[in-house]
Amino acid sequence: MKRLSKKNYIIIVISIITLIYIIGMYKYRKPIIIHKTFSNVIVIKPGIQNTVNAEINAKIYRGIYSGSIINLNLHFTNRIEGKITIDGKEYNFEGFNGEAKLINILGSVYENNPNNSVIFWFKMNDLDSIELLSKYSSGLK
Repeated sequence: MKRLSKKNYIIIVISIITLIYIIGMYKYRKPIIIHKTFSNVIVIKPGIQNTVNAEINAKIYRGIYSGSIINLNLHFTNRIEGKITIDGKEYNFEGFNGEAKLINILGSVYENNPNNSVIFWFKMNDLDSIELLSKYSSGLK
């Protein structure tokens, strides 16, 4: 049996490492579908704080590059987007965080598309809690 030359051996090793990296990044960046129901969601309005029920159907996109290679501050972030139902009314929402972990997600809740005005801002400390901050002083809108 013929032995591989050093050059062929290096090419095979680099190819295997590259293939493992590509498969790993594909699996990592594949969207995660979440469906959660929250009871007693805190809604903060100017001068008022009450609780509502909310349900989210969303996708989490991990491994989004942000920052700059030139300034050496390149890092991964996460994005969440989907639909949220607050006391029977459906809205769209999207949010980001500045870390690779799924904590401290900040975003906005709006009707139909992001060009419409924001109805709520939201904060998720983790995927098990949510707080809504309303722009309006009475009702959901």
